[in-house]
Amino acid sequence: MNNFKKEGSNLNPKEYLDIRTNEKINFPSQNEKDHSIAIFWATWCGPCKVEMQRLHDSVLEGKINPQSIYAINAFETGVKVRRFINQSPYKFRFINSPYATRKLQVKSTPTTIFLKGNNVTSMSSGLSLIGIWRAEKHLATK
Repeated sequence: MNNFKKEGSNLNPKEYLDIRTNEKINFPSQNEKDHSIAIFWATWCGPCKVEMQRLHDSVLEGKINPQSIYAINAFETGVKVRRFINQSPYKFRFINSPYATRKLQVKSTPTTIFLKGNNVTSMSSGLSLIGIWRAEKHLATK
């Protein structure tokens, strides 16, 4: 899959419910100064859990803000996803965005999207050895 074709794309901000908290949130931000990451995942995906744990560890270390991470599972619905989220330690924002999945043509997990405002600056699929370093640099807390 060639993710580079979608780099430079813009996503239209939409309102979602955070699956964990039922809080209304907007994804992505319209503010071009905001940096965020979206990780497309599935409950059965081992590499997704590795990437999500790396992000979680960086949150615990104070390197990144969990409010800047959007975990999107558009491949599964219902009880299984909610059970996984409720049993996980992750403090990310969990949303279901079929729109972003279609627009970016995400077909595999994990797929990680780096955003500046609503602009996709980078997109990659699979487990990444330097992914957490890039995420920390992209989302560095001030």
